[in-house]
Amino acid sequence: MVADRAVTRRRVAVVSDDLTGALDAGLQLATCGLDTRVSLGLMPQPAADAMVFNTATRAAERGVALTRVRQAATMCTGRLVYKKLDSTLRGHVGPECVALRDALGYNVAVIAPAFIETGRTVEDGRLLVDGVPVHKTGLANDPQWPAHTADLVSIVRRGIDEPVALIGVDTVRSERPWLMRALNAVRLAVVETQNRDDLDRLAHAIAASDSAMLPCGSAGLAASWADAMRLEGEYHPIYTGSAGPVLLVSGSLNAATRSQLDTLRSARITWCELDPPASAQAAEDAGHMAAAALLAGDDVALTTSFGPSVSGVRSATIAGNLGRAAQLALSARPRLAGLVLTGGDTALEVGRALGITSLEIIAAIEPGIPGSLVADGPLAGLAVVTKAGGFGSPRALLAASEWIRHGATR
Repeated sequence: MVADRAVTRRRVAVVSDDLTGALDAGLQLATCGLDTRVSLGLMPQPAADAMVFNTATRAAERGVALTRVRQAATMCTGRLVYKKLDSTLRGHVGPECVALRDALGYNVAVIAPAFIETGRTVEDGRLLVDGVPVHKTGLANDPQWPAHTADLVSIVRRGIDEPVALIGVDTVRSERPWLMRALNAVRLAVVETQNRDDLDRLAHAIAASDSAMLPCGSAGLAASWADAMRLEGEYHPIYTGSAGPVLLVSGSLNAATRSQLDTLRSARITWCELDPPASAQAAEDAGHMAAAALLAGDDVALTTSFGPSVSGVRSATIAGNLGRAAQLALSARPRLAGLVLTGGDTALEVGRALGITSLEIIAAIEPGIPGSLVADGPLAGLAVVTKAGGFGSPRALLAASEWIRHGATR
C-alpha cells in the first residue's frame, strides 16, 4: 500500500498522460495554495508541495506507455497520488490505471472522468459531452483515439484483461458506507457521476477509506479530491502582467478551438497557418513570418489549418511542425509578453523546442485553463497559458492574452 498515512498530507503527486491534462489537474492543487510544479517529462525537479509528471503517453505504444507510468511511480514516493485521465477517456486509460495501481500497491483504482464545468458527465454508464454520447461528437474523428462507443466499461477495458465494475449513481448517492463497501469489493471501478455533488461524495469516500484507493479522473475529480483530502497551503503567488506581444500556437483540431480562433479574427494579430503535412521549408517560412511580426510588436497566431488535408494526420506531426516554427520565431529574440499553447501535443513540442522543462502554476484563466510561469531555463519567468483543445468559452484565447498582459491586476 503506497499511501503512507504518516507523510505530510500536503505532499502530492499527479501522473498525467499529456501536458495540458497535467496542467489542468495541477491547477486544482494550486488553487488550494500548494506550490505546484508541472514537469514536461519524467525528469527530476526541485521539490514542491505538488509535483505533476507528464508521461507523454497518450500517443505512445502501449508497452512504452506502461514503462513510463511505472517510471513515474518511482518519483511519487511519500506522496499522495492522483492519476490524471482525459475527460473524454482518450489514451491507454485502463492499462495505465492498472499499471500505476499495481506499481504503487493500491488496492483499487477508482475511475471517474466527469468534469462538470466543461460538460463531461457519466450517465447510465455512458460518457457524455454536453449531453451527447462521446462517440456522436467530433471526438469520433479524433486522429489518434477516435471514439467508437460511449460505454464507460468498454472504454476502460480496452487493452486489459481484468474485470471492470460499474458503480452506479444510486450507489454514489447512498450512505457513504455503502459506497465504500462497493469500491472496496473490486480492483478496478468506473463510477457514474452526473454533477459536482456526485464527485464530492466519491472523493470523500476515497479519502475516508481505510484501504488504499487510487483516484483516477479528470480535473473534475481532482478538485473534489483535493478538498476531501484537505489539501491546503499558503502559496498564493501574484502575477501582475507583462508588456510585449503574445505568441499563440494552436495545433488542436477540436471544434471548440476553431470557434475560439474565429473570435480572435477581429483582433490585431498576424496569422501564420500551416497545413498539417507542411514541409520543413513551410515551417521555416512560417517561423520567419512570425518572428518579423513579433519584432514589430504584433501578436501572432501560429496555427494548423482546418482544411481537407488535415484528415488522418497525427497530432504529433502537427505539433512537430508548429514547434519548429515557434522555435525559429523566438530565435529572433523578440520582447515577448507570453505564450498561449492549445493542444497537449502542441504544448509539449513547443515547450521542448524552447528548452522549457517545468512550469509553475499561478492562476485559473477559466475552468481547466491555467496560467503558469516558466520555472527554469532561458525563458524563466515567461507567462504561459495552456488549454486542452476542447476546453474553454468562445473568449478563452482572448482571456488568456488579457491575463498575460495584465495578470491579477485586470
